[in-house]
Amino acid sequence: MIESVMSFLGQRVDKGNTGPTSKCPDAPPLWLMEQLAIADSGCCEVIGQNCFKFDQDGQAIKATIKVKYGETPTQAYLLQREADWLTRLYSLNFTRSECIKFYKDGQQSYLLTNYLSGIAASHWLREQIIGEDETVYLNQLANYLESALDQLEAIHSNGFVHGDIKPSNIVFGHNLTAELIDFSNMRRIGEPWLERGFKQFSPSYFNANYSSTATIKQDYYAYLMSLKVLFEPGKRSGQQPLEGFESLVEKYAESGVISAGFKNRILAIYDLL
Repeated sequence: MIESVMSFLGQRVDKGNTGPTSKCPDAPPLWLMEQLAIADSGCCEVIGQNCFKFDQDGQAIKATIKVKYGETPTQAYLLQREADWLTRLYSLNFTRSECIKFYKDGQQSYLLTNYLSGIAASHWLREQIIGEDETVYLNQLANYLESALDQLEAIHSNGFVHGDIKPSNIVFGHNLTAELIDFSNMRRIGEPWLERGFKQFSPSYFNANYSSTATIKQDYYAYLMSLKVLFEPGKRSGQQPLEGFESLVEKYAESGVISAGFKNRILAIYDLL
């Protein structure tokens, strides 16, 4: 799938690397533009070249729209799944990412959501480790990751599993708060990972030894792997990816980077695994 962020429909601002960029349209096709132009007040309308969203009082608010584009039946199915989960999570105040609309036309599919300002942890890492004060970087990282854990545990407490925790799916925003994104692999606890003959996962953050059904352990394993990668980006994982994890946590707790409370939460998760 391909992601684009558009502050004006028809003007590409940014795109991800989740698909063949040569096939990513610079603007939504005519049929999608027509759909947007007659969208109801819960969605978006096109007024001239600007994209507006309407608030509860009917006032037009200029919005930045994120567009995820798929071109196969499988990608369309995953986008539809994400749209459904975003609708549920947004209504429960578990995410600020709002599903605006899902469209499908033949092989092409589009998921429109509001754009969350911030930067993915994977990109933030590359920017911060170049010429940045390491102490500042590590303290900021600890705050961001604790914020991400807060959201993850809120999701778990309501019987859901994210299913694809990794640095690229953790967005670092303002005031040292983080936001989880990409809910296409989300499940209720106990639901099978295998669906419609295929299983979606990120190999480096998925433990195949766990249950074939969704458990919070899978999310926790992926979260701890993400934490390890972000705190020690230069070290490769061997046959035992979380080997030495306790020592890593203790080291950063002793230096004051990780608070005592966050340390206890992390080690409790590690013991659970």
